[in-house]
Parts: sequence; C-alpha cells; structure tokens
Amino acid sequence: LSSSSAASDVYKRQINNMCNHKCDKISLNLATWNTHGLLGSNNFTPSPTHNRKEIGSNRLLTSNHITGLLEIHADLLECDAFTRKWNHSHICFWSISEDRNCGGVVIALSRSYLSNCLLCFSVNFVPGRILGVFLCFPNVNIFVVCIHNSPTWTPQERYHHFRSISRCVPEKLHATTILCGDLNFSHNTIRFNNLKLDTTITNFHKSLANLWEGFFHDFIEVSHDCPTFMRGAYLSQLDHIFINICAAVLLDLNPSSAVVWEFGDELGSCLLYTSDA
Repeated sequence: LSSSSAASDVYKRQINNMCNHKCDKISLNLATWNTHGLLGSNNFTPSPTHNRKEIGSNRLLTSNHITGLLEIHADLLECDAFTRKWNHSHICFWSISEDRNCGGVVIALSRSYLSNCLLCFSVNFVPGRILGVFLCFPNVNIFVVCIHNSPTWTPQERYHHFRSISRCVPEKLHATTILCGDLNFSHNTIRFNNLKLDTTITNFHKSLANLWEGFFHDFIEVSHDCPTFMRGAYLSQLDHIFINICAAVLLDLNPSSAVVWEFGDELGSCLLYTSDA
C-alpha cells in the first residue's frame, strides 16, 4: 500500500465502510522486541549470545498472540526459512531492507488467535523499519503497527514516516490501532547514568516526543516503569505501546504492560533491548 495521501484516504474509506467494530471486545497478548540481529550474518557464526536470542524469540512467539521482532536482519531466504519453521503455529508478515544486516521487521500472528479472522493484510510503511498488520474479526478490528524509529533518520524523515502512519490510522469507531516497538525516545526523558539522572539528551528526547505527540495526540500509552534499553552505564525507557481506544473503555479493559524479562536474568547478557507485552 502506498503511503501517499490519496491512497491513504482510499484505504481508510474502505476500512471504515466494511468494519463492524466493538472495541470493548478486544483481547490479545502483544509483545515487541528489538532483537539486534536475530538472523542475518549472526546465523553463520553461532554463539551463546545468539543462542539466547533464539531462546528469547521462541519464548515470545509461543507466549503471545501477536509478536513483533525488530532489527531481525534477514534476507528473503532467511525470511522464508523462518516462516517455514513457524508455519505450523504462526502466520508471518515481513518488511526487509536492501541491506540484510540492517533493519528488518516481522510480525508473527498466532494461528489459534486468527481462527475466526475474516481478513488479514499488511501495510509496509518503511522497508525494514515500520510494518503494520490489519486484522478484521466479526466484531473487532485491530491495526497493529510495529515501529523501529531508526537513530539514523533525519528530522525530516521522521516527520514523513510518522505522517505516513497517521494517515493510515482508521477512525477509532471502526478499528483500534496499536502503535508499538522501539521508538527511541522517552516521554519523560528518563535516562540514568551510574544511578544519577542524565539530562545530556533531554532536548533530543523532548523534540521526538513533541513530534510524536503532534501526530498521535489521541493515543494513550499503556505504560510500564521498567527500563527497556541498556548500553554501557545508562538505562532508559525507549520502548512503548500506544492505543487509540477511548479512555473510559480502556479503563474497563484494564490493560497491562510489562517487561517480559529484565537485565540480569539468564537472557540478560544477550539483550540490547527488552520487550513490551
């Protein structure tokens, strides 16, 4: 699907016309993880770190209805092998870039969860970085977008990509949209260095948060209080899940968000990012 304004308008009209949506009936388990090279060249040099990454991805896939794996670093052959491996239990949608060792997103959907799904298709916003999947059930419609906000993007690129996503978000009365993944900014600019608050990138985080808010101001974050990023000596909270359900309905649904595993457990030494669920 093209992300142009005209194509986005046609897409939203089609979705709005066909959907029968009762957002209070939504029930799902969702997880995202920046794997930092689950596949790619790492496959040719197996190591304890890579083995633990595979264990972590298996754990997520078998424990959630929808799993988004970011920076998976794969080419078409590896995508096909991964899809065949999980074909018995999952349907996989892919978005890969030209460089197999750069980016790569897969959204894996549990077949049991899709047992009464009427329609399912993907929207590739940015190859290897942003992928969406629309699910249409008899009474519920869900649009899940997994995002890796690349640190190498310019402000203009981020503006363009965020605008492309916002143009494809259906009206909340017709479908519920979930935006999740490694957004690479903290709304409250949380970053600790040696147990002290580090404000050296506060302005950068604020600018990204303000840009995000400009496009997705009607979304509510299902927040958690755990760090999801660690490099060197500092911790930060860069992974988020946003949803555009009305606040009163969201309170009735009583959603929860948490980190599946924390730094320091048996998987910790292989993780660059941890997961939201």
